[in-house]
Order: sequence, then C-alpha cells, then structure tokens
Amino acid sequence: KKNLEHFRLLREETLQIKTPDKQLNLAFAWAKVAFDNLIVDNPLLGKGMIAGLGASGSSGRPGFGWFFGGDTYINSFSLSGYGAFQTVRDVLAFTQKWQRKDGKMAHELSQAEGYIDWWNDYHYGYIHGDTTPYYLAAVYDYVRMSGDKEFIIESWDSLKRAFAWCLSTDANGDGLMDNSKAGLGALEYGALIGIESDIYMSAVWVRAAYAMAKL
Repeated sequence: KKNLEHFRLLREETLQIKTPDKQLNLAFAWAKVAFDNLIVDNPLLGKGMIAGLGASGSSGRPGFGWFFGGDTYINSFSLSGYGAFQTVRDVLAFTQKWQRKDGKMAHELSQAEGYIDWWNDYHYGYIHGDTTPYYLAAVYDYVRMSGDKEFIIESWDSLKRAFAWCLSTDANGDGLMDNSKAGLGALEYGALIGIESDIYMSAVWVRAAYAMAKL
C-alpha cells in the first residue's frame, strides 16, 4: 500500500502529458518512475541520487549504483522540469554535504563510504572539474522552476565557495576553466584529457557563470 501511494503521488502531483500517442504518454510516465528508482536513502550517508542500476559484471562494484554529483545535477534538470521539486531539493542538499572546503563539489561517492576511508584511500572523489559548474547551473534551474528562494539563502555560502573555486581554475586568464587545474571534463581517458580547456566544461562553466549572476 505504501508503494502504491508513493507512485500514485508521483504520477498525479508531477507533470503528466496527454497526446494522441498513447505509447508516448506511457513512456513519459515510466520515465518518471525510472528517475524515482535512482533515489537512495542510505542509512549511513543520507538521501541522494545514484547514477544508474546495473550488474557489476567483472568489476567489484554495481553498475553506476553509487552517488555521482554530475549525474545528479544533469538529472535534476529533468526532475525540475516535471515538478519533482522536493526530490531535487533533497538530492542537491545531499551533494552539499560532500563539498570540499575549497568549494569543489564531489564527483563520486561510494555507498560503502560509511565503512571505508573513501576520500583518503581512493582518488575518485573529486577527480572531475565539470561537477562544480554543473552544481551552480542545477541550483539555478531548480530555483527558477520551483520559486524556492529560501534554498538560495540556505545554500549561499556553498554557492559562493563553488563559484570561487571555478574562478580559481582559470590559470591562463582567458575566462575559462582549465582542465589542468579543475580536473576531468567530458573525457576520462585518452590523449585528449591533456587539453587546456575542453569545450564541454567550458560550455558548462559559461552556463554556471550566468546562473550565479541570476542567483
């Protein structure tokens, strides 16, 4: 009964579409369920959004069943778009708990963090540079869609530190974040990871700068 009520509210209290294409209507409804299934309330860490559900295969971890900052922010655009505002607020606040003192947002967090020294024994936590500008863009998108200005007030120190960190990664003064200082952008391996400023992270940073001005 609890599950039925949960998904009834998800269906009825967020955006629904009604088009002549019944399959499209159904696909949209199931897409909301798919997103909702990514919300995990870890008893040791809190409620956040994992990047996916899949078998571990030959590796020792589940297929993207960990908390990823970038995926959370990207997915939040869709959730805000169909009105899942409380969920977006919860998952954004969750990522703020793992913000580094210098303002950088975490890229990846194992669900086993309560049992291992994740941040010190592994080097994946803050390896990406694009996560932080995505955070700024996601908060702005959420507030723009929901009108939740109180969240800006609650998050202002976090937002300022994130923005300052982004600015600090511009080593050559061209106004763009530099991969060498910020971390990985679109690519995680290969010859192009040594690029000065990849267009992917540069585009996200431009949006983040716009978002911060609006916030």
